[in-house]
Amino acid sequence: QTTAKKEMNPVAKHASDLYKSLSTIPSISSATILPSSPSSSSNDNNKALTISLSLSQTDVVLAKKKSYVLHKQMIETNNNKYDEGYAAFPVDTSSVTISNASPSGKLLAVVRVDGGNKDEPFIEIWDRQRMISSISCKGKGHTSIYSDEWFGSLEWSPDEKYIAYIAEPIVEGFSYWDKDCKDPSKQGQKYEYKEDWGEAFIGLSSPSLFLLDWQESNILQVRIEHLHLAVGQVIWSPNGKELVFVGWPYEHRRFGLKFCYNRASGIYVASVDEILARCSSPKNPLAHLDPVVPDKTTKVAAHLLTSPSPSSARSPRFSPSGQFLIYLSCGVMVTHNGCAQLCQIHWDTKKIDVVKDFVKRGDANTFPGIYSHSLPRRCFIDDHSILFSSPWLSSTAAMILHIPTGQISRISPPSGASATIMDVFLPPSSSSSSSSSSSSSSSSSSRAHVLLMTSDPITPPKLWLSSISPSSSALASPSVSDLTWSLVHSSPLPDIKQKLEYEVMTITPSADPVDMPFEIIFVSPSNPSSKLPLLLYPHGGPHSAFTTDYATSLVFLASLGYGVILVNYRGSLGFGSDFVDILPSRCGELDLQDCADSVKKILALGKGDPNRIAIVGGSHGGFIAGNMIGCDYGDIKFKACVMRNPVTNIAPMAYISDIPDWCFVEAGFPINTMVANPNQMKTMMDVSPMGKIDRIKTPTLFLIGEVDKRVPPSQAISMHYALLERHIPSRLVFYPKNGHGLLGPECEPDQWVNTCEWLHTYLQ
Repeated sequence: QTTAKKEMNPVAKHASDLYKSLSTIPSISSATILPSSPSSSSNDNNKALTISLSLSQTDVVLAKKKSYVLHKQMIETNNNKYDEGYAAFPVDTSSVTISNASPSGKLLAVVRVDGGNKDEPFIEIWDRQRMISSISCKGKGHTSIYSDEWFGSLEWSPDEKYIAYIAEPIVEGFSYWDKDCKDPSKQGQKYEYKEDWGEAFIGLSSPSLFLLDWQESNILQVRIEHLHLAVGQVIWSPNGKELVFVGWPYEHRRFGLKFCYNRASGIYVASVDEILARCSSPKNPLAHLDPVVPDKTTKVAAHLLTSPSPSSARSPRFSPSGQFLIYLSCGVMVTHNGCAQLCQIHWDTKKIDVVKDFVKRGDANTFPGIYSHSLPRRCFIDDHSILFSSPWLSSTAAMILHIPTGQISRISPPSGASATIMDVFLPPSSSSSSSSSSSSSSSSSSRAHVLLMTSDPITPPKLWLSSISPSSSALASPSVSDLTWSLVHSSPLPDIKQKLEYEVMTITPSADPVDMPFEIIFVSPSNPSSKLPLLLYPHGGPHSAFTTDYATSLVFLASLGYGVILVNYRGSLGFGSDFVDILPSRCGELDLQDCADSVKKILALGKGDPNRIAIVGGSHGGFIAGNMIGCDYGDIKFKACVMRNPVTNIAPMAYISDIPDWCFVEAGFPINTMVANPNQMKTMMDVSPMGKIDRIKTPTLFLIGEVDKRVPPSQAISMHYALLERHIPSRLVFYPKNGHGLLGPECEPDQWVNTCEWLHTYLQ
């Protein structure tokens, strides 16, 4: 006798099938323009560009992230248009963590971690035909090679002999009884606490600069004189004589760095000749020296170019001529994110100018300031103008900035509501002469080629190619009003049956200051037959923003029949620095009231069912969600709540999070010694969800990452038990090996299907 197989419940089956279908849409991780093959000399190939796309998608069946690279040839025709020449099949790159083509386009450097062992990476060098070198990093003085946006770098020298990168140096410790210990000073240090850089950097403590001479397979560690300096974002000067990098000084403690753009940092420069003189030798004996207490004779001087700590600086980029270095700076800022300055260093004098300053207020027609995480790796279209992207109200805007005048012009995208600059390729002939102020040629060799990614909340990303002629004068910005765009790549939305629509709405707040209107993005099914169940969805941060970019989770929820309200409450990015700075000390007040006003707006328009309202939020969005279900907002009654790695009690989080300063700043207190007095602890508790626990009656689902260092699991676990003890329905889903973002290949789809089931249970 056989036991009949139990079927998945219909709600979960429909949701899991839908998410599986949506997961086939790849995200574009990066896109790079390469010159046509150097071996080709035909006129047609001189007008050809190779586009290299790095894409990724989740295989929900195997629970794996798939990464792959796709190459397409685009051939220039008439009137700056491009036709697709060929498109090769994608090549799996799941074992590749970072790669970069050489300046000439003849070589490609690849960091690979076969078998997933990030502590033993390989560096491979490829030409256009084959792999020509493979260098194992095992036993070469470091473990993991950084590939993230904060520290990660893999930069070729202009002569293509060296590659600079960032890696974690080996620091050894031994027990008192270890017979293999050759250094008595290391005994007793086997279990020494190794502090790291917090969320997403578990076990990574001392990002350091390394130099690879790939022809000799020789790896050199570059030890900086500053003993407590984390190094990242390294680039070469155009003449190859200097290495420029971002340095984060630390002494007593490493604070969490991910998404924290206010951390003290500066732009440093070191001489390559000094590096080679002090660090190189035939057998490279320096590779095994302790990086914490280095030999004094092997240290390299690094000179700080920007303001001393606690100022911040990031994303250095050289102009094509090498006359200028630009970078982003948040100055001295207490919030973790906010408006940035664009600064310029005159390389000959090292004089610093502010090209674009902080902006207090912005609107649809007034530039609101720079909020970019980083500048494009290649952003110059000539020596005087750059392309970049930044939140502008509730959209991501692509812009051109003319450095001499500070003039900014917005680029109209060929499709979609948001546009992101992916790459700018300046052909070598125009790079070498870009400092000239009198070139008006519009030939292919003098124009900058641009890759732009566009999307909107319900349309997957598309990649476009265009070209821009340099300005005829350093005093004028190049024109971007009549750009011609050619489609390079698109991924159509699967047939999900449900047609969707979105709308951006401006709302005047009910709480002072009322002269700071905020925006919501409302995504919903088109032409619903009845009023929709509503999901209020505030973002985390709190100093981040929802933009009109495509998001799988958003399409998933709207396709299930929900009207989703994305709220850019006061405190969000993209509206001016005043908009950001208004929230600290009023956290748990203004953000909540703006969310309530958003629901009232949708209900007043007749777009939602007042008897079927739920709230979903992660991190600070979870903080808002937990607070709102414990507050009285009149006719707004939340029937269900979903909280993803939520802040539930600021008071204890101040002692267990990787960003304790967040707890003090957002609660309105000075950072000082990071120790809260009893009155401060009480205030932190009062503005938190746990301070309202006895008023909460809403069934709540918690989705938690095991290794979250930003908002540790104890925050959700304590609230989960508190609700159960008060006989309020509560469920906690715990994802092993997942951090704050809940981005694991099994966790990501699972959390959203669980969300769907929970909402269906309490909103049907």
